[in-house]
Amino acid sequence: MLGSILLKPELAADIIAFNLQPEDFYLAAHRHIYRRVLDIALTSRPIDIVSVAEELQNHQELDVIGGYAYLSDLVYLAVPERKHVLYHSAIVMTKAKLRGIQVVGERAQAAAGAPGANPRQLGREVIGQIEIILTEKQSRATLPGERAAESSDD
Repeated sequence: MLGSILLKPELAADIIAFNLQPEDFYLAAHRHIYRRVLDIALTSRPIDIVSVAEELQNHQELDVIGGYAYLSDLVYLAVPERKHVLYHSAIVMTKAKLRGIQVVGERAQAAAGAPGANPRQLGREVIGQIEIILTEKQSRATLPGERAAESSDD
């Protein structure tokens, strides 16, 4: 998806409308790249591999993500079709939801083992945190492909 934006910058508007956030990406390199794409978009500069590389360099992140070679690899692997970008955006969003729920579960597991843990209180807290995760992500723009990327258990 990121390579598609670098190859076909007009696709960035679709992803930005989807309200995907840098923290929704699993890989730190992708979070850095997407954050710089957003920075460029906010200043109405052209989004391409050169401007993204320059923005990463300005923030001392180019080497962190793997340099020009990594950006080039993203472009090489890109499928620059809108339907694919939207579908992959939905997958990123779904995986971000699941990672958020996983973190809540890990914290709940640790809290449950603490002396004096109250199961009702912990349960309410866990449910509340999961509802926040789902509501926050659900309140973002819904585009075609999100339902397909999520399981039917929603």
